[in-house]
Amino acid sequence: MPKKTTSTKKEKDPEQPNTVEQPYKVSWFDRIPYWVKAVFIKYWFFGAIYFFFVMGITMFAESSYLPIYQMLVVGAAISFIVDFFVNPILEAIETPAHEGHYWWMFRSKKFYGLLINLVYGFALGFATSFLCAYLVTITPENSFGAFREPLTFAAVTLILDLAAIWLKNLLVYIFTLGNRSGKEGGLP
Repeated sequence: MPKKTTSTKKEKDPEQPNTVEQPYKVSWFDRIPYWVKAVFIKYWFFGAIYFFFVMGITMFAESSYLPIYQMLVVGAAISFIVDFFVNPILEAIETPAHEGHYWWMFRSKKFYGLLINLVYGFALGFATSFLCAYLVTITPENSFGAFREPLTFAAVTLILDLAAIWLKNLLVYIFTLGNRSGKEGGLP
């Protein structure tokens, strides 16, 4: 009579979670709150925009440098980099709660979305350049170069960007609250 051999393989326990389902999921990255990741990504890209574009313009333009060139280039760079790099990264790292749309001004795959972000980028570039130039003049003994380097420029741009996005989200909330209350018979 043939002898039964026992298998040395351990069978899966149905109560154990399957860890192979998502092999590329990084658990430590998921523990970081989404707002921390969004703020860091935006801050880093705004600093990179200053480093590559503003410092590059002043280095290559030298005697023919005009601040309006800086504002135009920074505005175009902000709009294109935010539209093509920052927003897709924020969309890729968002959780099923879809909190990414709270962190961008406008997101659309159509051409008018690019135009809206271009206008927003120019406005943000002009506002940041004017505010940094003003802060340089009022800062006493500004020998350390504040507001003329990537870190403080990125902080000012991030603050203005978050303020504009907060205002947009507030207006969206108010208008959707009005639409919801109209369908339900109004607010008491």
